[in-house]
Amino acid sequence: MNRKYGIQGLSPVAAANLNSNIVSTMQGGCFLGCLIAIWVGDKYGRRIALMLSGFITVIGCILQAAAEGHLPVMYIGR
Repeated sequence: MNRKYGIQGLSPVAAANLNSNIVSTMQGGCFLGCLIAIWVGDKYGRRIALMLSGFITVIGCILQAAAEGHLPVMYIGR
């Protein structure tokens, strides 16, 4: 994995920054997803909100699995 994403040739600080950026995008996406889920839940109901969030989660997991070393795809999937 380190070789696929170019982490192997980085300095320890740069590698730590890249890893923390990947993790931080997950937290940012969760925060944004919560705000959107609240709005969808109020407007269309909990069932639709849960189905939509589950669908978006599956798409994100597929993108992360298919990233194959491409950081922008990993960020979008997160």
